[in-house]
Amino acid sequence: MKPGTGRRSTPSIRILTMGYSIRDSSELEQAVVAEIADALKSPGSWMLFYLEEGFRLGASSGVPVGLLKEWVSIDEFGAKEARQMLRSKAGHFCNSVGLFIGGEWAKAKKISRLLLLPIVSEGDVLGAIAVALVRGRRAPGLSLRATLQTNAAAALSNVRDRETIESRAIANQRSANRANELVQFARAIDSNNVELIWDKAIEYLPRMFAAGLVSIFLYDRSENKLVLKRGHNQDFEGAIEVDLGDEESGGLMATAIRSGSPWLQHDVRGHKRSRNRAKYRSDSCLIIPLRESSSEHKLIGVVNFANPDEPSGFHAVDLDSATIVGELLGTKVLNAMMWAELQKLAVTDSLTGLVIHGYFKEALETEVTRAERFGKHLSLLMMDVDLFKQINDLYGHPAGDTALVEIANILTD
Repeated sequence: MKPGTGRRSTPSIRILTMGYSIRDSSELEQAVVAEIADALKSPGSWMLFYLEEGFRLGASSGVPVGLLKEWVSIDEFGAKEARQMLRSKAGHFCNSVGLFIGGEWAKAKKISRLLLLPIVSEGDVLGAIAVALVRGRRAPGLSLRATLQTNAAAALSNVRDRETIESRAIANQRSANRANELVQFARAIDSNNVELIWDKAIEYLPRMFAAGLVSIFLYDRSENKLVLKRGHNQDFEGAIEVDLGDEESGGLMATAIRSGSPWLQHDVRGHKRSRNRAKYRSDSCLIIPLRESSSEHKLIGVVNFANPDEPSGFHAVDLDSATIVGELLGTKVLNAMMWAELQKLAVTDSLTGLVIHGYFKEALETEVTRAERFGKHLSLLMMDVDLFKQINDLYGHPAGDTALVEIANILTD
């Protein structure tokens, strides 16, 4: 084909070709309505997407922005006329121009009625293309209308099918990546050392959920408060605690805890507790309550995610993996804390709370070896309780126990 002869193809063929050459549905819709307006010698045309309640405005061509109504309900349009229009084979004429477009423009352009071309593909109703018709000008031929309608439906359906396939492929790849991330995360936090678990969690979670700010809190059940354990990209001075007994103080985290599951919010401006605008560049946040995986689902802590990397915010598709993270991390932390408590009981004297003699011997041997290896001095302090036997003899062994507890408290302090 020689340069400049591309326009010799018919409008319907050009529309059909667009379905293969244009990959973006919004761009295709814009091109299709422009091509139809040109083919039918109309001053303007636009897309109307069909929903059960009515028609939503899509792309437009030739009509000034703001003159077209964004939404026209079925009640306004008429249920009977809607059924007739959607069943028509080559377009439906509509005299109610004012339902869709401002009267001044229609009057200036001498628009007498609209031609509505339904876009139906394999029984799936996408909507219609509205074409403004000038008073006194002959209506487009039936054959042309039918061809334009058929090819527009084929082109739009083709692009939407392709976008659906690509979207599913991306979603499947994302799911596979997330599954791999969850496996790696589970391995990283597989420890009985709770401090190591916190370290690994704050290392992995910001990458998994693409968050610029992350903070991890541990729940103190005795005082009903959250205590900060780790933070990513945040400078904290001193201990950070959040009182959950006070709804105002608990803020977003208290709301997420009450929801009982990962809480995603794209606009927190309406929340009672204000946020530091200098710190948060987005109103999107994701909060994961940490709970054990048993039937009791006890609260262990909370993970806060803010400042998402993507402008659109955090994704709803992340909620399933967030639930897994919440139970996995919560259970691991609880198990590590219970293990630490058991270890403490194994080497601690039940009366005084001091370590037992066997542990002391092991620690002494370790410290002596370390001092010899590095050439360091080692000091050992030994204490004797004067007249301890007399306390037991005069006042009884419970009094002796009391004395030992007081001495242990002094040493601990």
